[in-house]
Amino acid sequence: MHPRLLMTAQPITGLRSRNDVLASIQGGHTKTLWDCMLKAAGDARVQPPYTPRTPLPERTSGQANAGNADFHIVHAAGTRIQQAALITLLTGEQRFKDDALVQLECLFDDHQWPDWCDRSHPRPTDLRTGQFMRALGLAYDWMYTALSETQRKWFVENLDHRAIQPYLQALDQKAWWAFSKEPNNWMTCIVGGAGMAGMALGKDHPDSQRLVEEAVPRMLQYLDTLGPEGEFNECIGYSSAMRFPIEFFNVHRYWQGGGENLLASKLFRAFCDWYIHFMIPPGRQVPFGDTHHNREPYAAMFATMAAATREPRYQWFYEQYRDQGDRSDLCEELLNYDPTVPSGTPEGQMPGGRGFHAHGACWSSRTDWNPLSTACVVVGKGGHGSEMHGHHDAGTLCIDGFGKTLITEPGPPLPVYPPDFFGPERYAYYHASCIGHNVPMFGGREMRSGQHYAARILDMQFKDDAGAVWMVDTTALYGGIRRVRRGVIHLLPGIIAVLDACDLKTDEETSIRWHPAGPVKLDRSGRFILEQDGVHLEGYCRSLNQTRIRLRMRHHELRPPFNLDRLGNPLIQVNEPYLDVTLNTQTVRLVSLFSVSGRGIEPAPWRKDPSGWRLMTPTGGVRVTADDCRMTVSDDHHALSLDLDAGTCEIKPER
Repeated sequence: MHPRLLMTAQPITGLRSRNDVLASIQGGHTKTLWDCMLKAAGDARVQPPYTPRTPLPERTSGQANAGNADFHIVHAAGTRIQQAALITLLTGEQRFKDDALVQLECLFDDHQWPDWCDRSHPRPTDLRTGQFMRALGLAYDWMYTALSETQRKWFVENLDHRAIQPYLQALDQKAWWAFSKEPNNWMTCIVGGAGMAGMALGKDHPDSQRLVEEAVPRMLQYLDTLGPEGEFNECIGYSSAMRFPIEFFNVHRYWQGGGENLLASKLFRAFCDWYIHFMIPPGRQVPFGDTHHNREPYAAMFATMAAATREPRYQWFYEQYRDQGDRSDLCEELLNYDPTVPSGTPEGQMPGGRGFHAHGACWSSRTDWNPLSTACVVVGKGGHGSEMHGHHDAGTLCIDGFGKTLITEPGPPLPVYPPDFFGPERYAYYHASCIGHNVPMFGGREMRSGQHYAARILDMQFKDDAGAVWMVDTTALYGGIRRVRRGVIHLLPGIIAVLDACDLKTDEETSIRWHPAGPVKLDRSGRFILEQDGVHLEGYCRSLNQTRIRLRMRHHELRPPFNLDRLGNPLIQVNEPYLDVTLNTQTVRLVSLFSVSGRGIEPAPWRKDPSGWRLMTPTGGVRVTADDCRMTVSDDHHALSLDLDAGTCEIKPER
């Protein structure tokens, strides 16, 4: 009986029926979503059907001119059909069904849509095929009762020809994404999308059961890739791909008519908590690895998780950060959002600082859980030399303050990946190279690649009213170096101190880079100041062992042949600025000090004194002492210290 995916035709305990959905759209946030959907679908109806050459605000002209089936146009076409199908189901209005059929007819036309794959991806099936199977599967279920038998047959035959048979062919060919021992977002998108199509088609397709049976064990196995504390196995920006298993198991529960609520399990909840820790006010993801700058979170999956767990933090996260842009999914939100779940801030429920050990081994420390503007957020990572969508960035550090990016990283090449970015030439691009990250580099040599070259977390401590101390050993990622260790102290609200201790085999140039989010004022004393819309970052770099250091502001530059995207168009020349701190010595002991000041507060300079450095802040004096491999940062309330030789750290009250 249809509908059966994300809503039921008849009441079933624990699931939402069509009547429940109709009641929910009469008021509150769900009505807002419904009104947005009606407007979006109404606007789409007056447009010609989308083709790979349709320009969209979020698409590059290169993608449209090439007629490439990129994410944006596939998402737009699939969303148009889904929304029209859902509105047809809930209102019975013929005009929306007609628009869905017009877009479907265009999609099924080999001349207008020659490929259901991105041309840069291997055939016969890719992420775009998975997107279409998911979207059209749900649309078929929702529009089923409005379609004639002839229209259903036409729908199924064309979906089979364009997506299902190529998918089954790929399985028979042992496609890497379906059989990899380390599955990633390709598997969850493609296999999960095919499984959802199978649930929708049921008896109308002879292979529907196989589609489901191929998907369920793989999607369950995929959960094993998560770390014990919910850590995702790709970079933070790609962790939004957990929406695929979250949606899949939600749809699967409806398909089964109820049963186990897998989304309420400990592992899904652990992932959500991990994800929340790496969201920076006012709503962007930490820019590690192939994460685009200002990438918004995929908050829609938190509406699903809040409904499944009744966890107030997840409802809060969804309501604060829901995407209203081109990546939004109004259908998913409308059908999964439960207004009876209370919304509650993480303040007092989740620690402000936390570190993780698996995969990228990321950590974060924040002043508070204000979703729009907290005084300071510091994030860093360990990791290894073969993270999926990761860079050579083990040990890196980023700083945000009062809703502004201050110390950051370049992210991936723009607007789309180069053709060789996932091959041997990956680190010829500064975006992936250690050159493009806030880490040491020795003699101009690259970090090592391979999962067995991994950073080692030495120790970490977090205290909500004091801050965080974190230490990492990245020696294994470098060749020919005796020891590379970094310690970071974040004293709340906005003091950050970094101690780099590197022991080389001989005198050699060491370069340590800091990437500010904009131009800085730099003087000969080692002081630099960044201003971002009234928010200031005061910085200072100094060697502990009297080694002469050189500070220069430089800019990254793309150079041929590594300056073209995968369609052959020029990459965007961003020319990101960075502060290059260089030393020529065998023993590196470098202190980097930062302080964050809010709007209307004049930044105070770091001042040297016999014991170290002092800084006056609006909340009182701060003292930093450092001696070889030890460092302490203190104020009138707390002392945060680390010892890189011993590999220990401590947070204690200041006497």
